[in-house]
Amino acid sequence: MKFLKWLLIVLATVFVAFVLIGWLNPVHTSRAEVTVDAKPEQAFAVMNNPALLDRWLYMFKRVENLSGAPNEVGSRWKLVFEDESGGEMEMLETVTAFEAGEHFAFDYDTDWMTGYSDTRFTEQNGKTLITMEQEFRGKNLWKNAMLTLSGPKIDEINQQNLDSLKQLVEASSVSEEQPLTDF
Repeated sequence: MKFLKWLLIVLATVFVAFVLIGWLNPVHTSRAEVTVDAKPEQAFAVMNNPALLDRWLYMFKRVENLSGAPNEVGSRWKLVFEDESGGEMEMLETVTAFEAGEHFAFDYDTDWMTGYSDTRFTEQNGKTLITMEQEFRGKNLWKNAMLTLSGPKIDEINQQNLDSLKQLVEASSVSEEQPLTDF
């Protein structure tokens, strides 16, 4: 009986500590960047091509337009990703900024979290620095605690996405006569 009492106390303490993690860290951030040997217009064109998303976004499956025109601020999109268990995770996105060759940002909402993503393309000595910043929060204390503990994995995936985008951009070519070729 004494063992069961101590076991319950330990489990309750672990549970409270876990929930406190979510409460003490309400907002999470992630930042990733990569330098690409290409002009910003080329890097942006590859990033913004829906037909190429599965080639650089981790576990991406498909994208669907919900409302608005492509690249229009206020347009809404549903991106579907495969989750770790083989099911699907939907991310609803609303475009909040679009400047071709320079800036793309959106708010997003999933079953787990809400947040925003801001990606910028800056020319530096004939190359492009792509910087992606995200801010997000879990939809409840439990999910927020899980996101806190998953922070390093989220950072790793974001960097992996940009590294894959870099490879894709550098394998492509853009000219004024033919916008995007050689995939």
